[in-house]
Amino acid sequence: MFLLIMLVGFAGCRSSEKVIVTPTPLPENPIPEMLDEATTDTSQFIQVTINGRVRYSFVKTDTSWSGTVVQFDSNDPAVRKAVKTIQLIPTYGWNDFEEMVEFLSVYTLPDQKDIEKRKPGPITNLSREYKVVVVNNGEKRNYNYFNPEGELSENWQSQNIVTFSTYLINEMKGLQ
Repeated sequence: MFLLIMLVGFAGCRSSEKVIVTPTPLPENPIPEMLDEATTDTSQFIQVTINGRVRYSFVKTDTSWSGTVVQFDSNDPAVRKAVKTIQLIPTYGWNDFEEMVEFLSVYTLPDQKDIEKRKPGPITNLSREYKVVVVNNGEKRNYNYFNPEGELSENWQSQNIVTFSTYLINEMKGLQ
């Protein structure tokens, strides 16, 4: 048993990702420079914050996408600090990313509270909170989902936000 704990502990400590330590707290809203840049031209911007602890941000300027993920030490926006920032690239490329965004209607998903005839699902160990900010064609929108995992069989919108989150977690890799 001790050997198993040691192996798991050792495996969890290994990392080949570039890490940038940011000692100052970041605001709850998107990084202002990125959002201003995204809204002053025809760029696209997508930001997904999961449980207040991990924030994926993507911006398209002209024809080029770039992405980052920021991990925070707390989910309290008033006191949290970024502990890790990683530049991202999709495993299957930015065209695949754009196709997923379009297929899952990321720019046009409604806020969860606006889903017609929605019934909240049961809270489980898989329950997450998603805060999303999107900018497309100069139009900025915010929407939120809490525990869409409990509503997967009831709402396609919940399926889409969970699928997009799973895509981000599984298909984005850090640049070396």
